[in-house]
Amino acid sequence: MECTSILILFSYMKTKFFIIFLIFVSIFELKAEIQKTISVKNVEEFLKAIGNDVTIRITAERLDFSILPAITNTNIQLIPKNSVLFLHIQNVKNLKIIGQKKGTKIISIYKNGYILSFKDVENITLENLEVGNTHHQSGLDGGIFSFENAMNITLKNCILFGGNEGLLLKKVTTFQFQNSIIRDATQRIVTIQNSKDVDFIKSRFTNNQALDLFYIIDSQHITFEKCVIDLNKSGRGESYDNYALFHVPMESGNFTEIVTLNECKIEDNFMQYFCRVKEIIKIEKCVMQNNVFERGYQSVDF
Repeated sequence: MECTSILILFSYMKTKFFIIFLIFVSIFELKAEIQKTISVKNVEEFLKAIGNDVTIRITAERLDFSILPAITNTNIQLIPKNSVLFLHIQNVKNLKIIGQKKGTKIISIYKNGYILSFKDVENITLENLEVGNTHHQSGLDGGIFSFENAMNITLKNCILFGGNEGLLLKKVTTFQFQNSIIRDATQRIVTIQNSKDVDFIKSRFTNNQALDLFYIIDSQHITFEKCVIDLNKSGRGESYDNYALFHVPMESGNFTEIVTLNECKIEDNFMQYFCRVKEIIKIEKCVMQNNVFERGYQSVDF
């Protein structure tokens, strides 16, 4: 009798486990169906495809954002600036934008805005993209990518070129920049404001100029892992030049480690300072050679 009861209980538990397993499989399959993939070959199709739970695969070798067509899509806004429209993506979750394996170019001839800006977004992946300005002109307010009030952002195998700055991050949590490049920015490489857990991994920052190149404000946990920072230049040759590779404005006496450089190569750069305050940067196993810091390693004494 006791043996029979045990067998009944075992059979019941086995059936219950199998039902739970089927439920999990169904949920997984439902999520897979929800994340739909859309192939696009031009700018108009690209703008129409932007939305939640979407993977956009760009089949064209190049998209020109210099002139954007008017499209009805609640997840995008075309922001006018000096008679030019710039793309603003908003209120989107689970969006992937993937170019061809060799890299799809997204270009604009205009530099007074960001080629792609995102606000109030979550779980965004940009991959295999080469994005930038074909006309180099400094002194304008704009750049390549801008993210504001964003979470879980990944840029992978991307090249950002030209523009006044490569990246602007405002109120961003968990950002990864992997196997990517920022080059030929005319004012700044990256601006990071009120953000945390920002990681640059196996990436290169090269041939950029002319102000504080990594400008980090009220942020924490900024990491550079196995990156190359080379051939960058700050200043315009004036006696008042006072720029640093890393500038993290902080109140005196309240210095804490904000930036970690691990196994990075920092070579052939020219600027006034490496950093403003020694306490804000932790350097581990880095190679630093052939750099010229005109006024020293930092702007305060060791």
